[in-house]
Amino acid sequence: MVNVTWEDWTYKGYANFSDNGTANGISNWTMIENVNKSNITVTVTSGTLYINITNSTPEWQTNVTGATVYINTSNVSPYKIIFLNGANASGNFTITGNASGKWFIRARDYIINTSITFTSNRVKAEFWIPVSVPW
Repeated sequence: MVNVTWEDWTYKGYANFSDNGTANGISNWTMIENVNKSNITVTVTSGTLYINITNSTPEWQTNVTGATVYINTSNVSPYKIIFLNGANASGNFTITGNASGKWFIRARDYIINTSITFTSNRVKAEFWIPVSVPW
């Protein structure tokens, strides 16, 4: 038998900007590569977030609000959006645009804890998995 449950996220705080959205996730990580055109919206509710945007062009739209955010742009290939110090900052983001010739959207607002339980006559195993909830 398999049972899946998740916590009530209605009043949950925002996710961290780490790779998996939790405070113990990888803090410095590449959000997306080979971006040609992008709209970036980031709201930081606590902490300090650094965003590295490589090879940005005038076609990029950036809207960053909230707590302390530093944006560094450079003209180095390939095109990338990188979050730094993400485990120490929380908030939400939406990034839309064109990468490798295809339109994309990446968004994260909350992280909820999901529980998966496998049971049989002899064994019971339970796993907790963080799940990103876009807005």
